[in-house]
Amino acid sequence: MRRILLTSVTATVLLILASLANIGGCKAGGTCDLNFNEVFGNGSSSETQDSEWECENGGGLVFTIAFFTDGTGFRSDAGEFTWEQTGCQAVDFETASLESGSFVTIQGNVATTGSTTFGNLSMEQESDDLGDIQVACTYNQF
Repeated sequence: MRRILLTSVTATVLLILASLANIGGCKAGGTCDLNFNEVFGNGSSSETQDSEWECENGGGLVFTIAFFTDGTGFRSDAGEFTWEQTGCQAVDFETASLESGSFVTIQGNVATTGSTTFGNLSMEQESDDLGDIQVACTYNQF
């Protein structure tokens, strides 16, 4: 009887740990239920851009950036780039001049009230080429 109880407790603990590791639909190394495009996109392409993100660090503007649903983007300090969602809160990017990196720990939201859309976005840039920096971004609708 004691062995059955111990086995049940062990199974329960493993189930709880597996559930906690999967909160928010995220699995280790996998893409979660966050569709980065739908939440943080700024148009389908540069031709249809309707907004951008103004990103600051320490109260100063670091760059503006736009992510387009076709997997491209534009950044004020690095130019055109391509991007791909690679994890639950992660996006890899590569610029036209072959600078590369990742945005990780992406969090934020976008909401619309009437005809006005507003939002905030925070993320950490990890890049050997462009440096490591954490930014807080504000949605700017055109």
